[in-house]
Amino acid sequence: MADELDSLKPYVSLILARVARGSGPKGVLDAVLAGIRDLLKVRRAAESQRELVDRMVEVQRGQLAVAMLRYRQRHVPAWLTLRDGETSLEDIYHQLVLGCRRGRYLAFHCSEPAAQQLLVRKLEARAGSFRSLEPIEAAVLNAAFVVGQAKTLWLTNLGRNVATKADSKVLAGISLQDALDPLGDQSYYFTAARVATDLLREPGAKQGGTIGSVPRRSRVWAGTTSSWGEFTRKVATILRHLETTEAQNRKEPAPLPVLAVPTTEFGALRDAFDVSLLPSELLSDSATVDTDALQKAERWGYGSHFEVLERDGPNVTARLSLEAKVIGDFRFEVHAGAPDSVGLRVEPRQRLTSDEALFREGERACNNSDWVKIRYESGHTFVQGSVFSVRHRDLPFLGWHFVDLSAYEVEKEKPTHADGRTFDPAAVGKQESLFCWISQVWPNFDGKGGRQGWLACDDGAGEIADFIHLDIPDRGTPLLTLIHVKASSSRADDRGISVSDYEVVSAQALKNLRFLDRTNLADRFEAGASRPVGSLVWKDGRALTGREQMTKVLRELGTNLARRVVVVQPRVTQTEYGAVRKLPRTGAPGPRLARMRQLDSLLLGVESDCRSLGAEFLVMGAR
Repeated sequence: MADELDSLKPYVSLILARVARGSGPKGVLDAVLAGIRDLLKVRRAAESQRELVDRMVEVQRGQLAVAMLRYRQRHVPAWLTLRDGETSLEDIYHQLVLGCRRGRYLAFHCSEPAAQQLLVRKLEARAGSFRSLEPIEAAVLNAAFVVGQAKTLWLTNLGRNVATKADSKVLAGISLQDALDPLGDQSYYFTAARVATDLLREPGAKQGGTIGSVPRRSRVWAGTTSSWGEFTRKVATILRHLETTEAQNRKEPAPLPVLAVPTTEFGALRDAFDVSLLPSELLSDSATVDTDALQKAERWGYGSHFEVLERDGPNVTARLSLEAKVIGDFRFEVHAGAPDSVGLRVEPRQRLTSDEALFREGERACNNSDWVKIRYESGHTFVQGSVFSVRHRDLPFLGWHFVDLSAYEVEKEKPTHADGRTFDPAAVGKQESLFCWISQVWPNFDGKGGRQGWLACDDGAGEIADFIHLDIPDRGTPLLTLIHVKASSSRADDRGISVSDYEVVSAQALKNLRFLDRTNLADRFEAGASRPVGSLVWKDGRALTGREQMTKVLRELGTNLARRVVVVQPRVTQTEYGAVRKLPRTGAPGPRLARMRQLDSLLLGVESDCRSLGAEFLVMGAR
């Protein structure tokens, strides 16, 4: 029977576990598969819902010990209502359960979603045939597999359900660590992540692939395989990497920036104000969710409602209704444990429906800790067996660039006429103003490279930006930059941080984001040719006499265009910035740190709006 393994090419979707301390690995695979067989009621009888096809006890195949269970599953189609005595129409699925062991680490593949979910629950309970195993902690899986550029994230909101914010969302991109909103995404945690990795690169392949992880369910997935050999190589690599991670005692509770992370402040939970059901099937990262399970999840997830009746500490009693039909009262008791395994016990208090079957179904839904979500006035949320602290975190804005402005007057925005007050366009590049700095160095603000590309000044009423820069390299993607300039209100070397200096220029940048669209940009740019600044155009640092050539280039731009928004405001110095960042971030903040946090929030908001349009946001301070 072991030879039959060579014909298999399973999808790499694995529940990971380890042999618990005090237990030996011998016989574990056989015991677990026997337990799954009994719980699923896999029988030899041909008329059973799950009919046993064959069973292979543990054998050694290369690096892995392998055990197998195959069965046929009979299922009435979900779209069919059977009449009395009608049994002829049914779907037949051929299901596979594989157990693989490398040393004390195990991986289980279950083709039937119900078997997979059953295995996860039994591993967490550690009872019966599963008592010698334990799931892998989320922090360990994070350290092992949530490393590298995130390609897909499944996120769930911890805050109150409101119409203006998604309860859950799926993000896909090149590197989602950079796409997360530092303000808006703080109330989300990730249920699953798919990241780029070289861990499973096949021999001779030019690049690696991706690996997905559901850390709170001890699960990883890595796509299809073309042979049994490829499957076993990937499984052995995953188990070996997991073993190495644990041997090095590596744990990572927060592998992704911005997002909420579990808290150990269990004693602070108080005053539950909201209970809801958020079935994990509705957040699934897998296409293998059982149809019946999905229908039941949608029914309870979208149709149920709770009314909070009593609350004491972390516990709450609530009345459950389904689609306006009152079901009954249930008490939810949340008890302490490790961050990955906070316990939930549900006790039915009274049945308020004559439909006992419906009441029992509601009771099972409430007892599923994967489904229950409880929010507390203390700012905590119990969800998927963990407790998260939901509160605003003061995150730093990281888009600062400090430039050498020692030869310029930081409090002077534009060159002026002899009166020292009115703007003199003809003097741009001939005085020591910030406008002159832009015209003399851009885009070489960091001292690297030359003055390549197109640069134009557009200052004035209805402006696009103070300056527009377009770089079209011989190879690579064109880069459009809108530059907004504002003078510092102080020239003192020891000047402190001022939020108000950035408010007006930030508002200007936001107001003009529509000009990141190349058509809007070209139309407005051409219309401003007759303005006093219309002749201020440079190509590779050489002054031109008008906008005609640059207008033509703007109109010929394609959609493959990188975008950037820049604010030049030298009020913040590198010295002050560095000093404030070193101040203690615990306790009551002093005035310097408070101003920095306010400025961070302002700039993070602008950055979020720029990112929503695919643009990078930079702020220039003074070195």
